[in-house]
Order: sequence, then structure tokens, then C-alpha cells
Amino acid sequence: MPDRVSWLIPVKNGMPFIVKTLESIANQTVQSLEVIVLDNGSSDGTLEELGRWIPGRLPGKIIIEPNISLGKARAILVEEANSEFCALIDADDVALEHRLEKQIEFLKLHTNVAAVGCGMYIINERGLRIDNRFPLPSSHFNIICAMLTYNCMPQPGILFRKSAVVNVGNYSEIRFAEDFDLWLRLSIKYDLANIEEPLIEYRIREGSETQIAMQNGAIEKLTSEVASKYALEIWGIDPVDYLAMRSQSHQKVGLMTARIIRHFVKCNYGIVDIIGSRQLWRTFRSFTPSNRIFLRAFFRVASLNPFCIFKYIQCRIF
Repeated sequence: MPDRVSWLIPVKNGMPFIVKTLESIANQTVQSLEVIVLDNGSSDGTLEELGRWIPGRLPGKIIIEPNISLGKARAILVEEANSEFCALIDADDVALEHRLEKQIEFLKLHTNVAAVGCGMYIINERGLRIDNRFPLPSSHFNIICAMLTYNCMPQPGILFRKSAVVNVGNYSEIRFAEDFDLWLRLSIKYDLANIEEPLIEYRIREGSETQIAMQNGAIEKLTSEVASKYALEIWGIDPVDYLAMRSQSHQKVGLMTARIIRHFVKCNYGIVDIIGSRQLWRTFRSFTPSNRIFLRAFFRVASLNPFCIFKYIQCRIF
């Protein structure tokens, strides 16, 4: 059945939040599904709670694999999935009831897209919405522009095609960046997309490993290192130059900016669309606040199409 979905959930000590996660899966408007959970050595009653749901209330299975990395756990879950469409969610997040319906419809309409994410509401430990996540880029081009500086495909809201993920080598074991590494590899062979509408509630827990890693800069460092491996293929710049740009220490940011734009042109992205992308210019501005540098980069490529000047002004980035 083409609409069948495998939910993939790695968990370690997921109580009490995993109850809400499972409830949200049970309440989906699309019910042709299986739930595969990999427990990584829980000791807080998570396994007992999972046994109350799977397979009695939700079809699927529980895999017990203690003391393995998160990347390895996710890779095993992909291998165990029996469906082409695989939905990701973490054990403390909540899927809104129409999430699967809208993402399945999107993938069926866009056969070139390997993975589709979605907007999300931020909730606290009590489940109260505290903020909307910053707007996510929706098109493939804007996503790869944004990925120059950050992971704009939040993992708990992803629906992907298993065949595509397997084709690019499945998840790696890069702590805190196994998802970003996968999206980058997918972007080389396939298109990525985001549905702007919030379809999940993403829980922020103070003191969690992820929050600590974000606050101390570990995730920023890891994502930079991961992205540098694919910088030449995706953005047309050397990994060393990419890392220098990310650290805002490159002496020729304007030249690198022009090289990235020219690479996009060679990849058959329209020059007018490139110059008119607010996401691209917001990303470039994160490398340096100097307007002069960007004017130089712009005039290096604007001669390719006279309409570029109009689109550039339309961006209103200055």
C-alpha cells in the first residue's frame, strides 16, 4: 500500500513524554502504519509503557539494543522499516493529527523530493507552546542555501523515502549531526523540501544533552565540520574556504560568495532566481556585515542577466 508509513523512534528513558508521542501517532488521520521503536537501554519504565502500546494498540515492534550510538540506532530503524515512507519523531515530541496526511500528499505530488520536513511549535516540559520555530525555507534551492550555516530540516518532523536514504548510505554515527550529514548527502542526489505549516510540537528540555551541546557551541562546530565535507559538491567551494567563511575569518568572502553563485548557475538554477533569493542573501550576510563585500560579489555575477539588478533590489537586504 503506497500510503503505508513506518514511524521510527529511538528512545532511552523516554518517560513520561513518550506517552504523548504515542498518543499523537494513534490520533493521526492516516492509520496505515507501523511503529518501530529502538530502546537503547531504558531504566525508567519506558519498555513497560511501550509494551502497553505495541503491538496491541499500535502495530509494530520494539527492538532492544542497549549502548549504541543514536546514529546507529536510526540506521537500524531504517533497515527494519517495511514501508517506503518513513516518518521520524523523537520520544518527547508530538505530531499534530494531520501531519502524515499532508506530508504523504506532498511526497506523492513531488516525486523528485526524497525528504520533506515541516514547521513546528516549540513546547516546554509541561507541554505548553512557548514559541513558533523560526520560518523554515521550503524549496530545495533555499534549503541548500540555508544549510551553508545551519540544519534547516528539523529531524522530528521529517518524512522520507527509505529507498533514497539507503541509496546514499543511511545514517552515519556522527553524534549530534547524524541527521544533518544525511540531509546533505540526500541533497546531492535528490531534492529536499519543507512544508511551512507547523505539523509537530518540538519539546525543549533544559539540561538535555542537545540543549547543552547547543549552548556550548558543540553542535555549531560539528555541523560546520560535517558540511565542509560536501562543500565542493553542494556549493562549489573548497572545504577549507568553507570553514573559514563559517568562522568569519576568510579574507575573500566576496570572492567565495561569487563562486557559490556561479556554482549554482552551473547546476542549472536560474540566475534571476538565485539573485532574488532572500534566503541566499540572508545566509551570505551571516558571514560578514560588510555591504561593500556583497556589492562586489553581486557585480561579479550580475552581468549574466540584466534583470538581476531588479531582483537584487527587490530582496531589500540593505
